[in-house]
Amino acid sequence: MVETGQKGRNAKYSITWGKALARVDYFGEIENQDIENAHFSLNGTGRFYECDKVILNVSECSLAKVNVPELFPVIATDLGASESIRSMKVAMIATDPLNIKRVSDYIKDSKVSPWEFKLFNTLGGAE
Repeated sequence: MVETGQKGRNAKYSITWGKALARVDYFGEIENQDIENAHFSLNGTGRFYECDKVILNVSECSLAKVNVPELFPVIATDLGASESIRSMKVAMIATDPLNIKRVSDYIKDSKVSPWEFKLFNTLGGAE
């Protein structure tokens, strides 16, 4: 697996690539812009279009500052990508009650997507 993404002491996310898999791990206090940055980095790479599974891990961060309805650009990007990738499994990992609520809201807002979204409470369950 190859690591890419934001680096350094203030890193908010990292992206790990595997065979037909992309995993995004978020760290610290996350805001909408952090999710957009990670998402656009993911979608802006040709390897993304070879994936059939994405893991979004928010178990090591706080989504308290995230406003899900304002993540429309991220959801719209997914819808655009779904024209090329018809079948994608998106596993979202959250353990904190607030993060679970934010992830559940995101999944609800993404219901028009043909992709399959599921919430897990462990990385092992998502893999």
